[in-house]
Amino acid sequence: MSCFISCSSDDSSQSTTITTLPTSIVSGTIVVLRAEISGDGSIVTRGICWGTTDNPTRAVGNFIEENIDQKGTYEYQLTTLAPNTVYYARAYYDAGSGQQYGNTVTFTTGQFVSTEKATEIYTTKATLTGQKTFDGAGEVGFVYSTSHNPTTADFKVHEIVTPTGSYSMNLTGLTPNTTYYYRAYVNNSTTAYTYGVEKEFKTAGYFGDGGGYVAYDKGETVDGWRYLEVLPTTISYDITFSSGSQWGNMGSFVAGTVDNIGSGPANTATIASTVPQANCAAKLCQNLVKNGKSDWFLGSSEEMLLVTKSMYDAGVVIGSGGEIWTSTQANANEAKVIMFDFIAQEVSVFSNPKNYPNVNVLPLRRY
Repeated sequence: MSCFISCSSDDSSQSTTITTLPTSIVSGTIVVLRAEISGDGSIVTRGICWGTTDNPTRAVGNFIEENIDQKGTYEYQLTTLAPNTVYYARAYYDAGSGQQYGNTVTFTTGQFVSTEKATEIYTTKATLTGQKTFDGAGEVGFVYSTSHNPTTADFKVHEIVTPTGSYSMNLTGLTPNTTYYYRAYVNNSTTAYTYGVEKEFKTAGYFGDGGGYVAYDKGETVDGWRYLEVLPTTISYDITFSSGSQWGNMGSFVAGTVDNIGSGPANTATIASTVPQANCAAKLCQNLVKNGKSDWFLGSSEEMLLVTKSMYDAGVVIGSGGEIWTSTQANANEAKVIMFDFIAQEVSVFSNPKNYPNVNVLPLRRY
């Protein structure tokens, strides 16, 4: 509704129109109130008021105004509103005889903090992300538990953050194959603890559809996949001769096999099409059908290191602690393998001659 009122006691033909424009939510509880004044009458004051009930009027602490005779659009930013609250706003002007109000608009503030997705989920650790939506320094963090509606009385991680925007924190010491519930939270000088919505994630370490362990979860599907599943026991070229297999033939460089996470399938295809011999770890993985799944591959060095460490943190030593082939070549005579150091409690990448016959072959699949 627009309010048409004479702004001059001397000339009733002079009129002023005041309109409250839609409000913009900048972030969480930070909002911009907007209005427009038009007409040929003079004014003394213009402003905008707000409240939690319909048709608010100017009162102590609920308005911003300027003593100015100026038409057009104007706006004010508010940073002190309550989170998750319905507000009403009205623009007004004063031509010297009291406030004249425009229409009412409504808006709902967001949270001081929002809970985002969990990513980089392993058997005992994960990364949580939140959004801080208020100005100024404050304690932000996450609370988490194996029960719903966690609070600061449960587990928490936190830090002091000043800028608005995204923040991430790492959780460690988690239990494998366990569902956790988590909420972002904030505590600043003007509020008690305020929580975002509850979300959940499940730590890795459970069995996947292919019969192996799901050792890694990206938390979202990116590049067509989210999970990495590993078979914990070796497949073999000829079990009567030895367990495991060779990588390939000595003295032949296979171009294009890289270390990166995500490169395992391409590495496997390159090796399988280049190495002529059947006793080849990549070919065993590529040809495997298990539990109805035929999308297995030999993981790159970073992929195999990731899943091996993740399961080791969960107390599971895949491949019975022996060396494990990767699909990453070191040079014409060697390929990279995963090795356990049980004294140092470490898992590392080394190189073996390609024709070693009894190195473990642990296929991966992703989905």
